[in-house]
This record gives sequence, structure tokens and C-alpha cells, in this order.
Amino acid sequence: NSPWAFVADAKLFTRANANRDLLDNNTREWQWGRVGAGVRYARDNNFFEARLKAEVFDYQLTNNISAIGPELTYIRALTRELHWISQASGDIRIFKRNSARNGFYMNAGQYLRVFFNEGKHSFMFGGKYIGNYADTRLPSYHGFELMARLNVAVTPKFQISPHVSFTRELYRRPATVLDKYMRRDNRYRLGIDLSYRVTERFSLEGNVQYVKNNSNGLLNSYSQRVFGGGVAWNF
Repeated sequence: NSPWAFVADAKLFTRANANRDLLDNNTREWQWGRVGAGVRYARDNNFFEARLKAEVFDYQLTNNISAIGPELTYIRALTRELHWISQASGDIRIFKRNSARNGFYMNAGQYLRVFFNEGKHSFMFGGKYIGNYADTRLPSYHGFELMARLNVAVTPKFQISPHVSFTRELYRRPATVLDKYMRRDNRYRLGIDLSYRVTERFSLEGNVQYVKNNSNGLLNSYSQRVFGGGVAWNF
């Protein structure tokens, strides 16, 4: 009956692809792994969780990034339909082949989540501060992100989740020696996630996303169209 509990998680993701045109170097693969553990408090209208997490991203077993740091989440149920969410995380990152990027990376955000139609749907919006403080000035920046996401249960098995966000990044140096001003990026993101529950354990998932990055750096403006799909297994 205690409001305190021990929590832990472990995740592993790997991806590989091959291309005959690349001759001997015909495989590209990378892995990402994470473990985390901490404590959780839940009672009445309050939910608090603190975890210490460690992550490793590895590319072809030759280049990896390691990170360790805390994650904090606090949720206050102002009413049954309105939740106030606070989140913060920070980690020390070590880049095996690019030590100039070593440093402290953090973010902290505030959000509101509104439930409606008897809790079947929800709308979440808010923003967060982003701070990337590398050992050198070139990759270091700070900024903010504003976001909004709608979750709609079209049927008990089919859910859609459109979302939009705006991110501004203010760098501490120009992008290249050819640029006169400090690099400034504005990133717009628009997408939709889909989920269909086939059985109690299996779900089909898909997503479509468009990203537009506008930068005053000569080489840093781009647009992306991303399509994804997969299967989720719950156990």
C-alpha cells in the first residue's frame, strides 16, 4: 500500500541495411541501447518519478556515443480532465571519435494535457527549453521547442495522433567560416501517427512526418519527408 515503488527499464534497438553498389562495404548498421532505474511516487492527484539512465549509440562497432544522467517527471491532476506535466532530463555525453562534442545536454519542459469525450481523446500542448553545452563552441546551442499533439481513438482498436512542433536553436558560432552571423535554425515539424490493434498483444503502427529546417547557415537548410511502419508486441 506504499505510494513508493522501484521502477526500471531496458531497451534495445538495432538496424541494418545492405547495398550491393557499396562493394566490400555493403552493410550499414547501428545499435542503440538503454537501461534506467529509479523510484516512483503515486498518491491522490500526484505522480512523481526520478530515474538515472545510461545510453549507448553505436555505429558499425567503430563509432559510439555514451550518455548518463537523470530523468525527472511530475504530473499533477488538477482535475480528472486536466493534467499539468513537468519534465526535465540531462546527461553527460562522450563522443568516441569527436571529443569536441563532449559535454552536458539538457532540456526542461511544461505541458498541459486535456482529456475529453469521457477520456477517449486527449490534447497535449506546451514547450521546453533545450541546452546543449559541448566542450567547444561550434556544436553548442540553446533554444526552445513548442509542441501540440492530439490523440483520437477513432474506434476502440484504431487511434490517430496528429502533432506539430516548432524548434528554435541559437548557436554560439557561425555554421562555417563563410557565414558572417551566429547560426540560427528554425525547424517546423508536422506529422501523424497511426496505430491499429490487431489482437490484444499485436498492433500495426505507421507514421508520416514532414520536417522543414530554415537556417541562416549556407549549408544547413533542408526539408525531410519521413514514412515509417512497424509492428508492436505488448507482453
